Amino acid sequence: MKRENYIFSASFFFLLFFSAAISSCKKKDFTNGKDLLDSKYGINSVLVDTFDIITYSVEEDSIRCTNNSNVLFGIYNDPTFGKFNSSIYTNLVLQNPGTTNFTNSQTVDSVVFSMQYSGYYGTPENIQVEVYELSDLMAVGDTMYQFSTVHHNTENLVESGFETMLPKPASKTIVGTDTLTAHLRIRLKPTFGQHLIDGANQGYYESQDAFKNFFKGLYVKVTDYNPVSGKGAVYYFSLTSINSGLTVYYRDQDNVAKSFKYLINNKGVFFNHVDIDRSGTKVEQLLANASLGEKEFYAQAYGIRAVVEIPGLKNIPSNAIIHSAELQLPFTSYYLDKIYASAAVTIGYYNNNDYNKPVTIKSGNLYNESLKAYIIDINDYANGKIVAQNIINGTINTQKFYIIPNNYSISSERIIFNGKNTTYKLKPKLTVIYTLN
Repeated sequence: MKRENYIFSASFFFLLFFSAAISSCKKKDFTNGKDLLDSKYGINSVLVDTFDIITYSVEEDSIRCTNNSNVLFGIYNDPTFGKFNSSIYTNLVLQNPGTTNFTNSQTVDSVVFSMQYSGYYGTPENIQVEVYELSDLMAVGDTMYQFSTVHHNTENLVESGFETMLPKPASKTIVGTDTLTAHLRIRLKPTFGQHLIDGANQGYYESQDAFKNFFKGLYVKVTDYNPVSGKGAVYYFSLTSINSGLTVYYRDQDNVAKSFKYLINNKGVFFNHVDIDRSGTKVEQLLANASLGEKEFYAQAYGIRAVVEIPGLKNIPSNAIIHSAELQLPFTSYYLDKIYASAAVTIGYYNNNDYNKPVTIKSGNLYNESLKAYIIDINDYANGKIVAQNIINGTINTQKFYIIPNNYSISSERIIFNGKNTTYKLKPKLTVIYTLN
C-alpha cells in the first residue's frame, strides 16, 4: 500500500453562489441569481466574497509512535521529499511466564524473527537486514517518538548468509507444509537461541518483568543504502498479529523437533525510529522559503504538515448562517505511480496559533477521483459548532489550518498539492454558501 503527501500554496475563494478564481479581496451584494440557490436556504441577501489563501508547509519534530497498529521498516528515496528510513525497536514477552518445554540438553536448529505485513509503500527490492539485542530496558508506559533510540549490543544477530532478502508483501509465506499470511522471516544465529534457553534455565522466565530484564528486546534495521530516486520501499508490519514474533526451533534430547515462541503485544513496548534526509529537496527549499508554496506545497507522514491560512474568514458577517463551507485541494497524480497519494486526509487547527498544539477538526476527508482533489467540509468549524472557543466577538478567530495524511503516524505517505500558481489546470479553492440572518 502506498501513498503521497501534500504541500499547500494557493489562493482560495469564498463564494456564496459559485467558485470564482479571483485574486483580489472583494465583497458584493447580489440580488440577481438568487433563484440559482436551493430554496431551503431561505435567502434574504447573498454575498460573494473571494479571499487570498496563504499556503506553505511546516516541519513537526515530535511524533508519538508507541505501540502503533503499524510499524514501518525500510528505506525509499522520494524525488521530492528525500530519503525515508525507518527501523524498529521492540520488546518480546512470554505467552505464559514460568512455563517452558526446555530441558538442560537440547540442540537449537534455527531462530526466526518474523513480522506480518500490513502493506507497503514504494517498490520492493533486495535489502540487507541487521538485528541487535537491546542493552537498555524499555518500560511499559514509556512514550516513544520518531527520534527516540535505545542502546543495543554491537553483535549483529542475523545468521551469516541470510542478511540479504527480497521482501514479498503481496505473496503468501510458505513455512514447511503451511501456507500463511505474508510475513517477513529473518533468520538469527542459533547461538542466540541457546542464550534465550539458558535464561529459562537460570529462572528468568518466572515473570514478565524478570524476563524483560533478562532479554530487553531487539533493534531491527535495514543496512543503510541510497536507492536511486523514486526507488526503494517502506514496509508496514502488524507486530501483534499471529505471524509476528520470535521463534526458537530446537530438538530435545530424544531428537524430537519442538519450538518456543516469544510474542509482541501491549505488555511490552514497540515503536519505529524514522530518519528523513531532505537535503537538496523541494521540501527543504519550501521550509526555508514559504513563498514557494504558491506553486506547490507538501504534507508527509512523520513530519510535514501542510498549512492553509485564510485571513478573510474573519470578514464573514457575524449574522451569517453558513450553509456550506467546502475546501477543495487538488493534486496531480500519475497513472501507475508507485508513490501515490493518501486516500484521505485530516484537517485541524493550531490552538492559539501554536504549532505545538494541533487540534483535529475532521479526519477521513476523501480524495474525489472525478474532481481530482480532496474535498474537505469545514462547515461545522465555520459555524463554531466544533470549536466555539474560536468565535470571539462574533468573528472566527483561527484562520490557520493544517492538513496531514490520515495515517500520519502509521505510514510513510506523502502528497504534493497544487498551489494557486501551479502550471496544472486545477487550483485549490474554498466555496462558502451562506445567508444573512
